[in-house]
Amino acid sequence: MRWHATIWLLSLGVALGPGAVAAQTFIRLPAEVSAEGLSDDGLVVVGGRRAISGEAVRWTAAGGVLRLGFLPGLGDRSRAIAVSADGGVVVGWSCLLDISQSCGISGAFRWTEAGGMLELTGGTAEGVSADGSVVVGISGGALSGEAYRWTAVGGVDELGVLAGGAWSRARGVSADGAVVVGRADGERAFRWTAADGLLDPGFGDGADAISADGATIVGSHFRWTEAGGARDLGVLPGDVESRALGVSGDGAVVVGWSGDDLALREAFIWDRPNGMQPLASVLETAGAALAGWTLEEARGVSADGRRIVGEGTNPAGPTAQSWLATLDCPGDDDCDSVLDGEDNCPGLRTANIADADGNGIGDACECGDQTGDGFVTIEDVLAINDVIFEAQQASPLCDTNDDDACNVADILGVNARIFGAEAFCSRHPAP
Repeated sequence: MRWHATIWLLSLGVALGPGAVAAQTFIRLPAEVSAEGLSDDGLVVVGGRRAISGEAVRWTAAGGVLRLGFLPGLGDRSRAIAVSADGGVVVGWSCLLDISQSCGISGAFRWTEAGGMLELTGGTAEGVSADGSVVVGISGGALSGEAYRWTAVGGVDELGVLAGGAWSRARGVSADGAVVVGRADGERAFRWTAADGLLDPGFGDGADAISADGATIVGSHFRWTEAGGARDLGVLPGDVESRALGVSGDGAVVVGWSGDDLALREAFIWDRPNGMQPLASVLETAGAALAGWTLEEARGVSADGRRIVGEGTNPAGPTAQSWLATLDCPGDDDCDSVLDGEDNCPGLRTANIADADGNGIGDACECGDQTGDGFVTIEDVLAINDVIFEAQQASPLCDTNDDDACNVADILGVNARIFGAEAFCSRHPAP
C-alpha cells in the first residue's frame, strides 16, 4: 500500500493543474502569496501579496492567483482573511498606511466575482458563514472596537463587549451564521448567540475558529465542545505555547502552531486519538517530500480535515512561502501505513499492530491498560488507583469511559472490562 500526500506551494501568477502537482513539486516566484483561509473543499485559498502595498488575493489550481483589489479611498493595502464554503465569497480588509507603514484607517470588505469588493464597515472582516450571507469581524480600532455581525438584510450589528471589558473582535462564525466566537481584551474568549448575547465561556484566552455546526471552538492551546467543555491541546515537545487557528467541519481535526521560548514555531495537527503531532512528520510519513521545508504555521483546514494551508520557510530562498498540503491515504484512513482491513487501532496513527491478548484490539489502543502490557487485569485497577493520587502517571489508556479523564469511574470500567465489557478512550473512541 502507499500513502499519498501532496504539497502545493502557492505562487503568484502560476496555475498548477491537479495532475501536475506532486509531493516534491514546488514553484517559487518573486512575488508570493501569504495564505490565510481555505474553502471547505480545500480548493480555494485566500490571503494577500507579500509587499508593503500587498493586495488581497484568491487562488485556485485552475485559475491561479486573482487579485481582488482595494476599497475606494483605502488603497494602500488589502488582505483576504476568510472564504465561504464554496469559495465564492471572500472577506477581509483594506487600509491606508500610517507613517509607520502600518494600517491606520481600515475597512472591512466582502468580495464576490459578480459584485467585486464592497465595504461593510470600518475595521476588518475575519469570518464568513458557509453561504457567505453572514460576515463577522471588528469595527473600529484593534484595541477599541467592537465585534460585529453583518447580514445583507440587517447590515452591521455590533455585538458589544464583555462585562468590564474595553473591546471585542470576532474571529469566526458557524456555517449557519448563528454562533460567533472571538477575542476580547487580550486575554479572554467570547461566544455569541442571538439568544444569549456575548458571553465569556471561561476557556482559553481567545477563540480563533469554530466548527461548521458551532459545537466546537478552538483558540489559544484549547479545544472546547458543548458536550465536554474545554480541553488543553498541549504543546509539541520542547515548546511552551500553542495556538489553534483552524478546525474541520465536524470539529475532529484541529490545526495551528506550537512555539518555543525563542518564538520559533512549528505547524501541528491534532485529533483525539493522536493528540498534537508535528504536521511535517505526519506528511513525511505519508510520503510527502518536504525537501528541507520548515512548516511553521497551519492556518486553515478543509471541512473533511484532509487539506491544510499554512506558512513555512523554503530552504531554496530566504523568505516565507505558503503551502497547501493534502493527506490522501486510499485504503488507510488514518494514514499510519496499516491498511484499514488489518488495522486493529483504526484512527490511531501507529504501525504497531501488536495484540498481546488476541482480542482484536491493538495494544496501542487497549483502553483500561494503564500498565501498558497489552492486557486489562487487576494490575490495571491498582495502577489506576495510583493515578488518582499521582495524576501525572496517567497514560492515554487509563480512560475506560471515553471522558478523557482517569479516575474512580475507570477502576469500575476496568473491572467491567475484565468480565467482557467494552471500554473506550481517546485512542479507541466510542462509536
